[in-house]
Amino acid sequence: MSGNFRKMKQAMLSAWYVGSGGFLGAISRYAVTMLFTPLGNKELATLLVNIVGAVLLGGIMGMAQTKAVSPRIVLFFATGYLGALTTFSTFVLEVMMLWNARQFWKLAWYGVGTLVLGLLGVMLGKRLGDMLG
Repeated sequence: MSGNFRKMKQAMLSAWYVGSGGFLGAISRYAVTMLFTPLGNKELATLLVNIVGAVLLGGIMGMAQTKAVSPRIVLFFATGYLGALTTFSTFVLEVMMLWNARQFWKLAWYGVGTLVLGLLGVMLGKRLGDMLG
């Protein structure tokens, strides 16, 4: 019984870390979107959070591999905060909207740019995380 209680307690604590990080990530995402909406460029807001998120995720995972950060930090920051901050679904919706608006050049730059910069961001973050870890 004691072992089951410990597992349940650990699961609830893990959920708290993810939820708390997710709450802060969602608020951050909303703030960035509100900052860029008056400028008429929601795509830039999505690109920014996704690239920054990729760099940070690469860094935190690089440090996690060397045990420089605890699993609780990974749950809070990588799964919770960055999971809520970054958004693949918004990216795909914006690509579809650009397609429907027949803005093909913007779609190409945004789509390819997001993927390339995201990959480079994760690689950079991972390298920094490895150095810090």
